[in-house]
Amino acid sequence: MESVHNGMTSFKLLASQDQNINQYKNLITKVVKCCANIYFNKRYLYNKVVPKYAQLKITNTSPASHSTAQKMQTMRIKEEIKFLHKKKE
Repeated sequence: MESVHNGMTSFKLLASQDQNINQYKNLITKVVKCCANIYFNKRYLYNKVVPKYAQLKITNTSPASHSTAQKMQTMRIKEEIKFLHKKKE
């Protein structure tokens, strides 16, 4: 048993209650992190900035390959946002 002091009141938690509280806290932490990642990825798209995980290295310097690389980078960010939305649910 663990004693918890909450302001002026104190109460004791059973082991099963403590475990449920920790599971809830961990779940909330994961959801908040997922929402933060979605927010930052949307900001990357809005500001047209490419994060490190989506950067592509191309050897050809033609305009066609450059535009294709940019489209692939934005596609990668959009796919990451979709994945995070599915993960959040």
